[in-house]
Amino acid sequence: MRRNAPRSTAAVLIAAAFAAAAWAGHGFGPHGPGHGPEGPGHILHMAKQLGLTEEQTSQVRAIVARYMEGSLGQAMESMHEAREALARTIHDVAASDDAVGQAAAAVSALESQIAVERHHMVIEISALLTPEQKARLEDLVKERRERGADPPASGRPGF
Repeated sequence: MRRNAPRSTAAVLIAAAFAAAAWAGHGFGPHGPGHGPEGPGHILHMAKQLGLTEEQTSQVRAIVARYMEGSLGQAMESMHEAREALARTIHDVAASDDAVGQAAAAVSALESQIAVERHHMVIEISALLTPEQKARLEDLVKERRERGADPPASGRPGF
């Protein structure tokens, strides 16, 4: 089972990268659409690094778009709202402990939903990659981790 862990990590990274680009492309990124490492250009950068064909890149874009325009995108938008509601509740001195717990539970439920949706997206994207591309992705993941650029948990919704 541990032998497959790097491949799973690699698949998660590629899905996260494509989801990040889609997230930013939908106006949810920290710098807005097209800016920084989460912009739509990130998909093209990852595609180039992995040697994806035009067809693979098109297929990945279609998968990401389908998820972001569907249940994953809706869950991520709901997560944004739920986190804002939780922050407001935490800072409301009149709020009860139960209210804070309910707001936190809403965030938790959405995190679970997002994790499952991302998992489904990872499976679909991973199926498009050749063994060589998966190996290259493993190398990229290792390089990012060694540089400290890819912490295990980013704290961003859906990543």
